[in-house]
Amino acid sequence: MRSGAFPGSVVWQAAYPVITYNSWKSYGDRQLIDRHWDGLVALADYWARQPCSQKNQNLCGGLGDWVDTLWPVENTDAQATSSFYNTLSVAYMSEIATALGRSAEAAKYAGLFDTMSAAFFETCESCDMWASCCEPSRHANGTSQTAFVMALALNLAAPPLSKTRGPVPAALVPAVAANLVANLANHTNHTTSGIVGETWVFDVLVAHGYGDVALSMLLRDDAPSFGYMVSQGATTLWENWQGQLPQGASGSNNHIMFGGGVGTVTYKALAGLANGGIAWREVAMRPLPAAIERLGSANASVTTPHGPAAISWRRVGRSLELNATVPAGSTAEVVLPASIGNGKVTTVTESGATVFSGGRYSAPPIAAGFVGFAAESAPYAALAFKVGSGRFAFVATASASSSGDASGRE
Repeated sequence: MRSGAFPGSVVWQAAYPVITYNSWKSYGDRQLIDRHWDGLVALADYWARQPCSQKNQNLCGGLGDWVDTLWPVENTDAQATSSFYNTLSVAYMSEIATALGRSAEAAKYAGLFDTMSAAFFETCESCDMWASCCEPSRHANGTSQTAFVMALALNLAAPPLSKTRGPVPAALVPAVAANLVANLANHTNHTTSGIVGETWVFDVLVAHGYGDVALSMLLRDDAPSFGYMVSQGATTLWENWQGQLPQGASGSNNHIMFGGGVGTVTYKALAGLANGGIAWREVAMRPLPAAIERLGSANASVTTPHGPAAISWRRVGRSLELNATVPAGSTAEVVLPASIGNGKVTTVTESGATVFSGGRYSAPPIAAGFVGFAAESAPYAALAFKVGSGRFAFVATASASSSGDASGRE
């Protein structure tokens, strides 16, 4: 698969399984994944037949982590980015196969994910660039943030049937996440990534309790950053961080490729609205604590197959007001921070009825649709409520005493 002068690369070809998987997750269309199953298998088989795929099942070369901050030299080896998307794709295929009732194929691709993850980690250990990712003692010396991000993203994407749960051993996951944050700190919370790392870095940071770091990256307005694009008058995303490619070559000033990561984190973390299952039958509503502290308000809505899902919140002094709309037939977990400012949340009401007070959840109000309570959720100290379809109005109020952590981490 080649296009003009550019060699075929898993990073670009993986758009097929990635779009298929995310379309199914968003809409729950089983006919869609059934119709494309044979094509997905053919693509995976094609990747496996390539001469450079004998050990890691990669396609060599290609554009890799396109237009990172060192372009035309790359921070991250192109073979590594191909290996990442190959491994990610078979994880998605295992989940799709399960949904289609193809139990043998689901187990096959989960096993392949485990094998490829192990090879990915071996690659991590074998060269200096990856050593900065996988060996905690050498954490901030490398320049490839994408190396950290890819390893952690594969752990997050591990299919349910996976036995290894990704390339990074569980005991090393916190160290690798901390190493990514240390690398970012060495660059004053600026990215060094191109399209691969930037697509996943925000999800990885938020998932491991570093939402405050993700927000700091988003709020920067000096290069390289999205804020820098805005400061230069951009109304669309550029193809590269500088707005013009080196040596006078032209770059697109309306290019979607950086949009996946920043668009996702804006909905999922800043506003706090995410699909928690298939076709929005489960909705996750969890504003990032750091966003509550630094932004003050946000809102988002999505038209799901079952009706609108929406969230709006604003901080007023020591209180957080959060309004939630849950589609018909769906449930939602609404997660509120356990602290606001420097004060610990002491009471939570829903539509005027107390549902949390004095460190304890109260009996659910009779209001239709209120399901009950959920356990506090990692990685943040938080208060979680389960609700059914309908509209809900939560108000969390904190004490004036200094007892909370407003950083977004426990």
